[in-house]
Amino acid sequence: MLALDIGHPRMGGGRYEIADMVKLAREAEAAGIDLICMPENAAIEEGWDAFTPLTAIALATKKIHLSTSIISIYTRTPLLAAKTAAALDQISRGRLILGLGRGVGSALAAEGIASEKPLTRMREFIEIVRQLLERGTGPYAGSVLRLGAGLQLGFRPYRKAIPIYLGAAGPKMLRLAGAIADGVYLPTIAGRLPRFLQDAVTTVRDGAKDTGRDPAAVKIIRSVYVSVARDPEAARLRVSDFMLYHLAQPSLDAVTGQTTFTAEIGEIRERMKRGDRAGALRLVTSKMADCFAVYGTVSHCRKELSRDL
Repeated sequence: MLALDIGHPRMGGGRYEIADMVKLAREAEAAGIDLICMPENAAIEEGWDAFTPLTAIALATKKIHLSTSIISIYTRTPLLAAKTAAALDQISRGRLILGLGRGVGSALAAEGIASEKPLTRMREFIEIVRQLLERGTGPYAGSVLRLGAGLQLGFRPYRKAIPIYLGAAGPKMLRLAGAIADGVYLPTIAGRLPRFLQDAVTTVRDGAKDTGRDPAAVKIIRSVYVSVARDPEAARLRVSDFMLYHLAQPSLDAVTGQTTFTAEIGEIRERMKRGDRAGALRLVTSKMADCFAVYGTVSHCRKELSRDL
């Protein structure tokens, strides 16, 4: 499966308007791309919600699949997530993948949201969504989440089983994804880290085996930062600036801790906290950019991506 993530801000600054994303999606569909991924993160000020752009894209395309990648299980209730997902799946005639994740801790904290018991909440959230799609109604009583008997999906879904993918980085969430999800989104920051990728695949497969599932039935999606420009240095600076957000997240320590850049990443985080983005960017060396991203001319990026695949 070949996917294109179009929801983040443009490398080099600015943002994609919804009309831009629709145009890109049409071009991606014509080029044979299988999936459009739309993230949702309140911490990125240029970011959109996931469902509104995907709805516009659904109405403007015919066959390309669509995915939230990801929406936080703390910023929506399971009932609202099920309703919104089922509506978009109906509009797109069965092209939706519902991507769920914990979300970024700093973004949740900025809204006063405590991201407690993520594994339990994720399991129960998925169980409620699936119950609503299958049966259309409650009740559900978990240790963290509940659904009253009178609460309903409210309409007939296009599909009673929308694929659910988990965004996961840590071993516990990866194992849970293997146990209960249809697929997994691995962090983009990990896209060129062979040891992490190998360990993650093993953990997901182990989770599937724990519950008697076929490990091959759980799809694993890997993504990579790509920056294309005629001037390789300009491409490096753009992708380095883009990576700062992820490098600054302690929630991705399971990934970045496997590199030789932990000291530099610690300093990047300190500078980002102080609002010194320019100083943080200067700490992203060419060696670090090579570790995490593909950048340069069109021919160079094609060569690197072909090698990685």
